Amino acid sequence: MPAFLEMGPETMSEYPRADGLVVPLSGYVIYLQGASPSGLSPSDWLAVKKFWEMYFAEPGARLGYSADCNANREDLR
Repeated sequence: MPAFLEMGPETMSEYPRADGLVVPLSGYVIYLQGASPSGLSPSDWLAVKKFWEMYFAEPGARLGYSADCNANREDLR
C-alpha cells in the first residue's frame, strides 16, 4: 500500500476494479481494526483510510475503520 500512496486514494481504487477484485457487498458492514498508522504520516494514513472507504462503498458495504486493536463493533459504526 505505501508504494501506491503518491497516487492518491482515487487512483489507488482503480486497480482492484480493473483486476475484477470488487464483489457485491450490499448490506454488509466490514470492520477493519488495527489499521496501524505506524510509519505513516497523518495524510498518508488518511489516504489509506479513504482508499478502503471507497473500495468497500463501491460494492455497497459500510466500513468501520479503527487503528485501535481493542475497539468493539459498536465503536466502529
